[in-house]
Amino acid sequence: MQAAHADEAELYVADDAIQGRYATGADLIGLSTGNLAAEVFTNEEDDLLGTLGLEFSGAPAGISPLVFTAGPKLYVATLDFLDDSFATVALGGKASYEISSHVPQMQIPTYVSGQLYYAPKILSFGEADHLTDFIIRLEAEFVPSLTGFFGYRLLQADLEDSGDYELDDDIHLGLRFNF
Repeated sequence: MQAAHADEAELYVADDAIQGRYATGADLIGLSTGNLAAEVFTNEEDDLLGTLGLEFSGAPAGISPLVFTAGPKLYVATLDFLDDSFATVALGGKASYEISSHVPQMQIPTYVSGQLYYAPKILSFGEADHLTDFIIRLEAEFVPSLTGFFGYRLLQADLEDSGDYELDDDIHLGLRFNF
C-alpha cells in the first residue's frame, strides 16, 4: 500500500462515470502527518463533483495487514441534469486489509478495501440534505508503484426537492500510481 507522504495519482472508469484523484503529503498545508487528496468526478449526466480531503492513516498494534484511514472530506457538486448544486463536509474513512499476507500462493500483494464517507444535514449546504459515498474494492499491486483495482461505488445525495440522487451506482476499474 501507499507509503506515508508519497504522492499518488489514481484514475477509475465505470460504464457511466470517470474519476481522477491526486494525493500528496499534508506537509503542503503545514501538517507533519497525513495526506491531502483532491478528486474530480463526472458522469454521463454531465454532473461534476470535486472533493478535497484530509486523510490520516495508521495500523492497529499487532494487526499489520490492516490499515485504517480517516478524516474529513469536502464535496462540491453541480448537477446538470437537475440544475442543482451543493456542498457538504463528510466524515469517514477507509479500511484496507492485505489478504495476500495470509495466502502463501498469492505472488502479488492483494488487498480488499472499503470506504465510507457520510455528510449529515447539519454539514450539507445548497440543495443537499445529506450525502453518502461508499466504495468497496479488490486491489492488486502489479509492480511496486502500480496498483490495479476492481470495485463498486454508491455515491448518493439526498436532495431537498428531488429526493435521493445517485451520481454513481456502478462497478469500476482503475489504476493507482504511487511516486
